[in-house]
Amino acid sequence: MDEQIKGGETNFENTPRDHVQPERMNKPLESIGQPVKIKKTRKEEPHLLDKEIDIKIKPKKVLKGLLLIFLLVAAFFLGRFTAAPEESSGFNLTSLFSYFLPNHSAEQEETATESDDVLVKESAVEEILSDPEEDVQEETEYAEEIPVDDEMESTENYPVITNYQKVTITAEDFNTVWHSNWGEIVSFKYTIKNGEKGIIKPDHFIMNVEGYTDLNKVVPVSPSSRSISRLTTITSGAIIPDSFDYSSLVAGDLANVQITLRLYDAQNRFMGQFSKDFDLSHP
Repeated sequence: MDEQIKGGETNFENTPRDHVQPERMNKPLESIGQPVKIKKTRKEEPHLLDKEIDIKIKPKKVLKGLLLIFLLVAAFFLGRFTAAPEESSGFNLTSLFSYFLPNHSAEQEETATESDDVLVKESAVEEILSDPEEDVQEETEYAEEIPVDDEMESTENYPVITNYQKVTITAEDFNTVWHSNWGEIVSFKYTIKNGEKGIIKPDHFIMNVEGYTDLNKVVPVSPSSRSISRLTTITSGAIIPDSFDYSSLVAGDLANVQITLRLYDAQNRFMGQFSKDFDLSHP
């Protein structure tokens, strides 16, 4: 042991392996004297969508961009004005935003069309009511003489007829209002000839249009036609309540549409009938 200790230092070269310190024996030889590696913990970066974005705006550049847009718009409208000044005389700034505002032109056009239809209906009705040739009564000469008592003829107190044999009716001038693909009949003129030996009192027509077999339209006669004296012819006009709608899909050829009128009194007794083809096509 004295030989192993020199100058206070221990020489391990000649020292038996049994005398080596146990803690040094347990370590691997490669790790002795090697530098220690320290693991660094990596900080997790936030997701791209979770990152904060800072936008820097320079007012000077923004003003330059707005000024450029304004100059382009001004140049556009200046070109329009110089190309057609008569069309641009009514120009205003609101036209610039016309593409961004609601467009009511279609609604206004539809409203205008409806207004025109109403005016046409009203004009047709006014024409019937104001025509001086209407409601004309005239004495009719018949080939067959009707025997009348002297007392009845002197007092003109004719009986009211309820069994009709000599009542004839005709009709014409069916006024229509046309729409895009359908029309409506609003009024017509009629003539009633009373060949009976007494007074007749018509009340209403039943109108049928070709194709509309299940639709019986009730049309009242005018007040002046509700009492017709013997041997008298009266011409007047009738207004169809809520009109009569028709189309080529049901009526067929609108240039030849058969219209039938049946005349009845207030007790729904049949008085006479008229039927004829009329042109109901778009004028």
